[in-house]
Order: sequence, then structure tokens, then C-alpha cells
Amino acid sequence: MSSPATSTARSRGSATRSRATTIEGPRLRIVVTGARGFLGGHAVTHLRAQGYDVVPLGRGEDGLLRRLDDETRPATPAPAPADLLAGADAVVHLAARSVDSLATPLASYLPANVALTEDLLRGAVAAGVGRFVLASSRLAYPGHLRGPIREDEPEGPDTFYGLSKRMGEDVLALYARTSGIGTVALRIAQVVGPGDGGRGALPRLAAQGLAGGPLTVSGKGAVVRDFVDVRDVATALELAATRPGLPSPLVANIGTGGFSVAEMAREVATQCGLGDDAVVFEPVDREDTSEYRLDTTRARDLLGWTASYGLSAMVRERVGHG
Repeated sequence: MSSPATSTARSRGSATRSRATTIEGPRLRIVVTGARGFLGGHAVTHLRAQGYDVVPLGRGEDGLLRRLDDETRPATPAPAPADLLAGADAVVHLAARSVDSLATPLASYLPANVALTEDLLRGAVAAGVGRFVLASSRLAYPGHLRGPIREDEPEGPDTFYGLSKRMGEDVLALYARTSGIGTVALRIAQVVGPGDGGRGALPRLAAQGLAGGPLTVSGKGAVVRDFVDVRDVATALELAATRPGLPSPLVANIGTGGFSVAEMAREVATQCGLGDDAVVFEPVDREDTSEYRLDTTRARDLLGWTASYGLSAMVRERVGHG
């Protein structure tokens, strides 16, 4: 069953990345939740640059979603989800509770990552929205798997955060089956890029390289993490929201395939003009050899998406901007 967003896009007969700026007639309206966040801000900027009519939503002081571009009545009660989503062709749902410590109980994640998703889906169906896109996570998979990991991996997550994201995906699948709304869940690798706050192995190594070294690596640096640039993720969200003819429910990985910490350190050292001796491997009692490598074949084949930023480009930008 084609969604309203899909049918509208198909009738316009245009390419995915430039559709909104080249077609005639009304623009697709895309609601973005979590628009105040790192990924949300980039998604809004990207979608507007492509010519879409973007409605950004964020949480108010009462914790409820409100339009961020409507400053006229900030003290009024927050609208119901169906009212917030009225007239939308697609929803890109990014609002969530981020991963916390392993000690954080599942109940702490459920309101934002499951209940809010269900509330918005119910509102989207009532409002006649055609496509609902959820930002899921690489942590929907357990950490001990050896990549590249495919979406049909049967083993579930090993963290409560990951479990809450998988539960959100299950809610999407249920609504897709029972209401006919088109749903897409993107299992996104660790997102880096402008405004990421400098967290994680890659920003740490870049900071060490810019300081002249040494670049410190635990053990042999065999641990593998999948990084993806925030602008590539914004493009994936656009395609998930607007590409015609997608199966529903759909789950797709968004990543670059992963890099070992040793690879990252050597690339940073090279781009900072440092020698091989700038990378220092520190002995550890127990080597971390875990991997996160996401197979992105499905995203390529169905969404038409591939990452444009590889390790070299991500390091180059990080080093160039300090």
C-alpha cells in the first residue's frame, strides 16, 4: 500500500535529492521531532536546503512537544499529536532519551523511546500522514557480534537502551501492519560531525594529534566502531521520508562499515603530519576486540543511500577545524 507521501512523490516523478526544489506545486511537508538536538538540527537544515516545508518540534518546559517555529502562544497547552502533525506528508522522529550508563533501568527509557513513539504514530495515523521514520540505533544489536551485521540478525540487544530502541521499532511494525502507514526505522551508527561535542574515540584522537601527540591507543587498538557523518545521516533521513515505493515496515542500517581504533589513530597521525611513532599502544590486561560493523546493503539498494564521508574525510574535517 502506498503512503500519501509516497504517492505524492511518485506523481511528481522526480529524483529523491532534488525533488522538493525542482517540482511544481506544493512542497512536501516533513515534521521533525527532536529538532533542538545535534542530529535534529542538521536534519532540519538539510531538509530545508532541499526545499521541503519543515515543521520542527521540540520539548517545552512541560516536557511536551511543541512547534519551535511558533513563538506566538508559548504559554498555551501543547497541541495533541494529531494537531501537531496535521497536513504533514512524513514524520522524522528523532526525539528520544539518549544512551546512558549500563545501570540505567529500562523504565527510564520507556517514556521517551517507546511511549512517545506510539503517541506520535497514533497521531500520524489520525492526521493521515503517509510515512513515519524512526531514528533507531546500532545498539539494537548486541555488542559481541562480528560484523558486518545485517538487519535480519535474530539476536537482540544487550543493553536496556538498545532494547528500548528495538521496542520502538516493534511499535512501528505493528502500526504499519494494522493501519497501513509507511514506516522506516534506521539503525544508525555513532554519529559524528560539526557540533557533536567531541565525544568518542575519533574526536579524542584528533585532539591528541592536533596537540602534537602522542595518540594513545589501548592494547592493539583492535576494537572496531562504526562512525557516520551527521550530514550523511540527514540525507538518509530525507530518503527514508520521501523515497517512493519503499516496503513497509522497513529497517535499514546507516553507517560506514566501521574502523578499528588503530586505523583511526594512524589516519589522524598522518593527517597531522606526525610519524608512526606518534601512535602509542598502551598495554592492557584484557584486550577489547568487540566490533560494530553495520552492513548497509539494504540502505543502498532500497533507499539509494551510501555514505559520502569515509574515515579519511571525517578525520580531514575534524583536524581542519581543530
